[in-house]
Amino acid sequence: MLYIRVAIKSEDTKETIKQNALKDGFRVYSEDEEKTVYIKNGVNDGLALTEDELNAALKVSTPGSEEPYR
Repeated sequence: MLYIRVAIKSEDTKETIKQNALKDGFRVYSEDEEKTVYIKNGVNDGLALTEDELNAALKVSTPGSEEPYR
């Protein structure tokens, strides 16, 4: 199972969110100036999907955005 956590960035919570996500076993999948997308594989410690499969399957977009965020 793949867990996804999307964190909206703010100056007050940016480092706390990142530290908590990394402590919980998540890794940064992608980020921009507004948000960070973290992923974690629930099966063992290895990622069940290859990076190419993950990039093809996972697209995160914000409301009003025409292009998916990777």
